[in-house]
Amino acid sequence: MPDPQFRGSFGPNPQKHPTTKTLDGRSQEQSTASADQHFVAFILASKTIFKLTCQADGRAETDHQWHQEDQPRPSTDPSHSASSTANSRSHIKYIWTKETGWDNAKLLRNHTIIMDIASTSLHYGQACFERMKAFRMEREKRLKRHSKAIYAHESSKSASPSQMRPSFSLAMPRVVLTHPPTETDDSNMAQLFACASFLRNLPFLCGSPSPQEMASIRERELLDDNIVAFRVHEVHSGHFVGTAKIRCICDYNDTWEVGLGVAGDKQGRGYCSEILFPLIEMGFKPVAEGGLGANRISFTTGVDNLGMCRWLEASLGARREGVLKEAWKSAHSDNKHDVAIYAILRREWEADAKQRLSAKVSSYRVLE
Repeated sequence: MPDPQFRGSFGPNPQKHPTTKTLDGRSQEQSTASADQHFVAFILASKTIFKLTCQADGRAETDHQWHQEDQPRPSTDPSHSASSTANSRSHIKYIWTKETGWDNAKLLRNHTIIMDIASTSLHYGQACFERMKAFRMEREKRLKRHSKAIYAHESSKSASPSQMRPSFSLAMPRVVLTHPPTETDDSNMAQLFACASFLRNLPFLCGSPSPQEMASIRERELLDDNIVAFRVHEVHSGHFVGTAKIRCICDYNDTWEVGLGVAGDKQGRGYCSEILFPLIEMGFKPVAEGGLGANRISFTTGVDNLGMCRWLEASLGARREGVLKEAWKSAHSDNKHDVAIYAILRREWEADAKQRLSAKVSSYRVLE
């Protein structure tokens, strides 16, 4: 239950408290009157601080006008108004007289309180002026940065996402990987995503997208800094072979993931080795040498994709780290598919995997 000595939240009930003496010998009425004077002093000091802040900010006074010519008006110079003790004290006395109606005798009796307020007002007035000055400078800096950002954004509207990425290619004996992908391959990508053999290994894809939908996917990938996507073409004929990408899983842990897709009529020709070799090499290469600085590269494939599983284990020497049970859901049924996780570390790549895969890729020169 609430304390019966208190009425609401406005203080003690006067009927419950007779007149008592405080520690300094004053009666409670005298102590309350002194508290009221300090409260009024606080309100008036707040008004003064507000007015000094307005003057420091260069704003016009709206709540009070100077009507007495004999009262010294503070200088309009912000630095002078914040540092002029005499003007500020006269300012406080004038506000006090106007707000309370006190005469000079009462002002003299409370001279100490008024002078304390004057000193406090000078301190806070100067602090407010400095803060306002710093705020204006910071606001100008933000406006300049914002203007530059708007200009850069407006300038980038005329450029496609592919034009905003640096172009480079990774050449192999039979294929070349180009980055960034362009709209010229959107129709080829639509055909790839409609290929039955391709969808069989990626059952979560809906299939049969339009070139416009593939263009939207391509632009989203180009805007994602964690994805480096490529389109793969044959060196001699220029025919479309497939797509590949390397994606950052965790930049802090230097972990990346590589994936690829080969068109149906190009499968079974050994293109997987030529596509993945330059991606893995770029992934493990240090950043100072133009690589991605990865320490670990992983691969994800369905457990029923036996060809890819054999390549990862035999050709690359990747380690099968486990199986994610029912991790992929079919887009056209309620079937769930298990997913195998493979990975290779940088030291494993540099030890023997790189040399073994490089020898396999080089052998395709003779076959061509």
